[in-house]
Amino acid sequence: MEVLDKKTINDKLGSFGMFSGKAGNSLLYEVNYLGGIQSLDSLIEKNNITTKGIFFDVRPKGLELHMLHGFSAYRFGLFDEGINYWAFEAQKKITEKKSKSIIGRALVGGLILGPVGAIVGGMTGIGDKEKSKSLSGIDNILSISYTENDKEYILLFECSDKKAKKVLDYFNKNYPNKYSEEAEDAEEPIDIIEVKHVNVADELLKLKTLLDAGLLTMEEFEVQKSKLLNQ
Repeated sequence: MEVLDKKTINDKLGSFGMFSGKAGNSLLYEVNYLGGIQSLDSLIEKNNITTKGIFFDVRPKGLELHMLHGFSAYRFGLFDEGINYWAFEAQKKITEKKSKSIIGRALVGGLILGPVGAIVGGMTGIGDKEKSKSLSGIDNILSISYTENDKEYILLFECSDKKAKKVLDYFNKNYPNKYSEEAEDAEEPIDIIEVKHVNVADELLKLKTLLDAGLLTMEEFEVQKSKLLNQ
């Protein structure tokens, strides 16, 4: 997976028209990137970039991911047919039931390597036994299994309990048939703190940041703004 510009993303994944009813199907910085995209991991390590929130945007042919750092935008595209599954696991579940955890099995299977492998390995007690300081504050991990050129990658993102419901709702809505959960743990749902009130001012500020960075058109900005003000 390589960094792509906006035009290439549009060419590869397509874009919805403003009046299609599907434009602006985005998740604004509700999860933070942990690792799994090798080209992004290399940039982070080389340029000492602090990982920040990832912006998800559903396109006609797949899912766009991008992260802002300063005045730079790092964009990636996942084709729908390449997405094998997504999973959402609480850190407690991963730690206590690593043999049944999707993340735990992926680590043992060699699908999670590099720095993120050491972090998750410390968390699950598999591999590096020493817990990384990077684990402080991690409540849940969102993982996406993606195959490109016959090779499987596991993309990892961390999500707070406060934002868990919004993230789960987004992926359940857009990829309901690609959710993966171990059958043994089906009777143990993840505890989620339901957030009934959205801070509209904060969300509008995020949208304005995206508009100023050129990541949203004025039309897309107005669509999202209208949704926030009318909810």
